[in-house]
Amino acid sequence: MAVVIGESLANAITLFDGPVVIGGGISAASDFIVPKIVDHLNGSIENQKGEKMPRLVSKAYNLEDPVSFESFINWEAKKIKIPFCDKEINYNSDKRIPIGISRLGTSEAICFGAYVFALNSLNRNNKPSV
Repeated sequence: MAVVIGESLANAITLFDGPVVIGGGISAASDFIVPKIVDHLNGSIENQKGEKMPRLVSKAYNLEDPVSFESFINWEAKKIKIPFCDKEINYNSDKRIPIGISRLGTSEAICFGAYVFALNSLNRNNKPSV
């Protein structure tokens, strides 16, 4: 099951750049399933010539695993200059995908999302005109 989920997520991650949150019944079995999903995502595939290449451009990190979490949050900053000004910012050229577990549940997550959406809508509609 983890391989099938991992393969589906690999396809989705290729299309959308963002964190992956696993919920529902799978999150209840996350201790068993998520490590195998992350292993699959960080695995390799072969082309028709038999040459291996990474399954994803990004590296997947299991945020539920302390070692993987530490590796995800501790990255080497590179300073780059912002074009057309004298400022510099920290930059991380590594491509990373965090894999986490939902703890809210679907109903609460939808409720919070609707609440934030409503607040943002109210703020946009109540701005004073200049």
